[in-house]
Amino acid sequence: MRIHWSVLVVWFICGMWCGYCLGAITRNFGGGCGGPSAAGPPPPAAKPAPAAVSTSQAATGVAGCRVSATFPRRSPAIGPDGSERQLRRLLEAIKAVESGGKQYPKAGDGGKSIGRFQVQAGYWKDATEYGGVHWDWRTGAWDDAKCQRAILWYGARYGAKTPEEIARCHNSGPAWRSKYRLTNKYWRKVSAAMKGTDNGY
Repeated sequence: MRIHWSVLVVWFICGMWCGYCLGAITRNFGGGCGGPSAAGPPPPAAKPAPAAVSTSQAATGVAGCRVSATFPRRSPAIGPDGSERQLRRLLEAIKAVESGGKQYPKAGDGGKSIGRFQVQAGYWKDATEYGGVHWDWRTGAWDDAKCQRAILWYGARYGAKTPEEIARCHNSGPAWRSKYRLTNKYWRKVSAAMKGTDNGY
């Protein structure tokens, strides 16, 4: 059986054309029956990690005053320089005036005020609500660390910013501004205790 030379030429041309088409498909779709290349598009560039917050930034309180991370971020400004030492001395002085340094003082105000800071249930509710925590009053009022936070939260909630204002607010409640005359004696006691209280802070 003879094959005419023209048929061979057609087969040759068809073969070249098919090879070209297959090569184009392979280049565009990565070859294979699975469609596009398994590698897929390049992954998006990773977002830069957020800058770490420094200890001093994390400890910034109201109005940008620096307060130690051991105290609430929503606490008021203490002193002209936000001194942690002054803050601690204030709290120690309040405790000394309220309970006389006794470890287990009797409840005051007819049994309404308990703990070494003599805190009432309503006071505790206002303070912890402002601080965003759910602490039990009957147990928390005997925890000095929690009471310190509660005093600062309570003061911040009602606009007390200086040691004097915090002490007066602690003693007379939300309307402390209108009760200055009633809290003069209390503030004198706290102020005197602050001058005589260091305790290594």
